Amino acid sequence: MGNEAKSREQLIEELNQARRLIEGLEESLRSARENLEESNERERIHSSLSNDIFFCYDNTLKVLSVTSNVERIAGYDPAELVGKKFNELELLVHPEDIDEAYDNVDHILSGKTVYAAIYRFFTKDGQKRYAEVTGVPIYKGDKVAAMVSRARDITEHVETERSLREGEARCRALLHGLPEAVGILRRDDNTLLYANERFRSMTGYATDEVSGKTLLGMILPEGAEGGEDFIQALDRAGSESRGTYRCRTKDGALLDVMVSTRPFSYEGQDCIIMVMTDVTAVKADVAGKMEDETRVDGLTKMQAIRTLASGIAQDFNNILTTILGYTKMALRDASDLTKDRADLSVVRSDLNEVRASALRARDLVNQLLAFSRHTHTKFGPVELSEMLSVSLRMLHPLVPANIELRENLKAEGLVLGDTIQIHQALMNVCTNAFSAMNEHGGVLEVTVEKVHVAEGLSAPDEDLPSGPYLKVTVSDTGSGMDSMVKERIFEPYFTTRWKGKGTGLGLSVVYGIMRNHGGTVVCTSLPGKGTSIDLYFPELTHDAGDTETLVDMANARGNETILIIDDEVTVVEQTNRTLESLGYSVVAKNSGRDALEHFRMDPLRYDLVITDLTMPDMTGRTMAQRLVEIRQDIPIIVWGQAGATPPGEDARIPGQRECIMKPVEMRGLARMVRKVLDREHHLTSED
Repeated sequence: MGNEAKSREQLIEELNQARRLIEGLEESLRSARENLEESNERERIHSSLSNDIFFCYDNTLKVLSVTSNVERIAGYDPAELVGKKFNELELLVHPEDIDEAYDNVDHILSGKTVYAAIYRFFTKDGQKRYAEVTGVPIYKGDKVAAMVSRARDITEHVETERSLREGEARCRALLHGLPEAVGILRRDDNTLLYANERFRSMTGYATDEVSGKTLLGMILPEGAEGGEDFIQALDRAGSESRGTYRCRTKDGALLDVMVSTRPFSYEGQDCIIMVMTDVTAVKADVAGKMEDETRVDGLTKMQAIRTLASGIAQDFNNILTTILGYTKMALRDASDLTKDRADLSVVRSDLNEVRASALRARDLVNQLLAFSRHTHTKFGPVELSEMLSVSLRMLHPLVPANIELRENLKAEGLVLGDTIQIHQALMNVCTNAFSAMNEHGGVLEVTVEKVHVAEGLSAPDEDLPSGPYLKVTVSDTGSGMDSMVKERIFEPYFTTRWKGKGTGLGLSVVYGIMRNHGGTVVCTSLPGKGTSIDLYFPELTHDAGDTETLVDMANARGNETILIIDDEVTVVEQTNRTLESLGYSVVAKNSGRDALEHFRMDPLRYDLVITDLTMPDMTGRTMAQRLVEIRQDIPIIVWGQAGATPPGEDARIPGQRECIMKPVEMRGLARMVRKVLDREHHLTSED
């Protein structure tokens, strides 16, 4: 019994141990199952997110396993690939890459690792993609039993690189074909790393002569001062800068160029990109435009002079006839005096007629000489009706026999104008009227009347200020014109006459003259109903203010562009309004730094700079120095308080043409601006 009891207890213990062992195995199995599930989940997540496909092959190159993301990337179910040989997978690899793929497989099976071979492969639906493939051998003992390869989809990376290369090629082609010269310089030594075709054609250097050369060794700006300014501009290229320089090319020719620079990173180097624009032609165009304007002015004057000369010749013959007749009569009466048969008063009367005719001849000659002189416009008070009466007397001999000239010049009044220009405007309008009535004749009537122009729809021109005007109307009973012709009559060179019968400049010159006088010209015409030309001159009334001031301001008119720099807002506003009222285009800045950056962006825009001598952020001297560095020939007027220049400092400021002390009297400033600009134009025309 004792043994049986012991055996029972041992059996129970052994059963308990077996149960504990089973429980332990179940726990281990449960843990293994959980680990397997976690591993499968990790592999699933990896396959979902990763572009790396892992293949496992045995040493016969049969696919043992492949990660599930092969379906997402290549479109194949893993079951379609497992169990297949490598040669059966050739349909995946681009035909041109198959030989290299076999070489790499042999390399791995020989026990070596393959790093980053790039193949093209095809997805199940035929898309071509790119993969970066690496492979490692798996050993069993000392023999290679299998291998694992990783194929990483790098299609997006390859396409991005290709797009970048194509974009770079397009940028290079664009730079190559730009009309501006573009160069990239290494900042530390100004060596050219790149130059486009325009750069080479502008400078005259071949490609091999440009690359690796220093810029200053090739196109050093003309003159020591220009070269120093250019070097300083390159040294300041930590921010965008711009300036104009005169440079020389390989063959020694001189070019006026605008150079813009800014910092630039190129091939990992600290560089400067430089854009050079040849403005030689622009300057020539400006000079040519001035010459054309002078030529047009001369042409219209010559045309008017020919008309004047014809009239004066006839008038002069009449005067000479009078002089000769009265001289003969005076000689006869003087002879009778010696015989006591004549009265002395008769001789005196004859001689007075001779003197009056001679004075009239003198006035005619002076008018012709004044009109033929090449002088600037000179404004002054003009009694308009009286002046027109003189002009019409000169026109009388020119009026064709079949045309009747009527005058109604009773309205009296002063205008601020130039007699030569007003006479030219009247001659041009009347000449056009003669031409319109040349075939059938008619009536030409010139009238003067006082009118008041009010704002609104009733104004003859929307830009015409309200106020009192003297209106000169030249009307004819000629053929008139349709709306299409009427819209173009003030265009330069537009004419309806036969070739050689007119220049097409007459009415365009009239339009310019009227704008110059602060007025306007209006045309009214219908086919078969004649034409009426109205010239509106602002009347100079008694309450218009100081006449002398008005004359000075009128003679200071212009159309140039001026940059004003002053930190005093009220001073800038007053100056701006004054100069704009005289016809100038004005840009005003209250900050020196702001003005400098604005000027740097387009230095050729400005004809003149007016700058204060003392400003909070920059002195007038510094401002002028910076402006001249950007554009050497910019004229500058400096204004400031008396004694503002620091003692011991050179009073002359770079680029300074004139200096005016505050408080500034606008009349004096206007005269000074006109004087400086006229002097600059004169110097430019001499060059």
